[in-house]
Amino acid sequence: MKLSIVIPMYGVEKYIEKCLLSCINQESACLGVDYEIICVNDGTKDKSAVLARSIADKHEGIIVIDQENGGLSAARNTGTAAAKGEYIWYVDSDDYIEPGSLARILPKLKDEVDILQLHYRLVYENGSPSKDVIDCAPVGAFTGREITEQGGLATPAQFSVLRSKYLKENGFKFLKGIYHEDMEYKPRVFYLADKIVFDDGISYNYLQREGTIMSTFRPKRIYDLMVVVNNLLDFSHKHVDDAYRPKWTNYVAGPLSQMLYLAYRSKDKRVLEDTKQFVKENPDCCYVFTCSRSKLLRALGYISKILGGNLFAVYGILYKLRY
Repeated sequence: MKLSIVIPMYGVEKYIEKCLLSCINQESACLGVDYEIICVNDGTKDKSAVLARSIADKHEGIIVIDQENGGLSAARNTGTAAAKGEYIWYVDSDDYIEPGSLARILPKLKDEVDILQLHYRLVYENGSPSKDVIDCAPVGAFTGREITEQGGLATPAQFSVLRSKYLKENGFKFLKGIYHEDMEYKPRVFYLADKIVFDDGISYNYLQREGTIMSTFRPKRIYDLMVVVNNLLDFSHKHVDDAYRPKWTNYVAGPLSQMLYLAYRSKDKRVLEDTKQFVKENPDCCYVFTCSRSKLLRALGYISKILGGNLFAVYGILYKLRY
């Protein structure tokens, strides 16, 4: 079995049939032989699992695993543990893959490629025109360190096909119980890779829904971003070589900036105080901003260093000016 497609499911009865059929109706790729589909029912309360089973009953190579609700990370980890494929592709259940994409992808999963990076299309539930996203796609094979020098990889896990053995040997798992799990997972995974190659076509349709976690405010998001920043900084100190640290640290600037923005947006005194304390206890935060590809964040980082490291206050001034 070359590939396992892992599809977590929770509250997606509106989307799951389209997702599954897109994975089934693939030219020149034999379900049950070349690839399998693992649906993980993460304790959904709607008809998602029922719909998935009705489709699975008609096709060899599809299994549905039930578990108590544990979140996206737990569902992905469950699917990974059950996977028989040499490679794993995490497909979200409200998204869908392109016809013929597996015929192009499967032959590239060879020679111990750790990561095959994919291109994707943004599709909008509100009917806005879709948009193809073709990131930098150099020809050849590269290490994670070389890719770091070239700007890194897009953060969503869905845009990468990952070698199972590589994940297991390095103990890579999604951190359970947090939002923004891909921010914590993907920078670690691509940096340690020995061989990364790029696909040359659009494979993934990434649905942009209204009212998702990225468009709504929850205090938990702020505290989870603190966890992400802490874990990435810890990984950096343990694994990232000095020569690559500035460019790799750009991946910490995103969650740090989002954490500060959400804290000020919340206007919650306790959240603001906790965020202020977090930044104060993490002197690396100023350094993180100086490594950002954003000119504005870099400027904030250097200004904060000049002012004695008070990044929280400096960001607050920017927030008040902009919002």
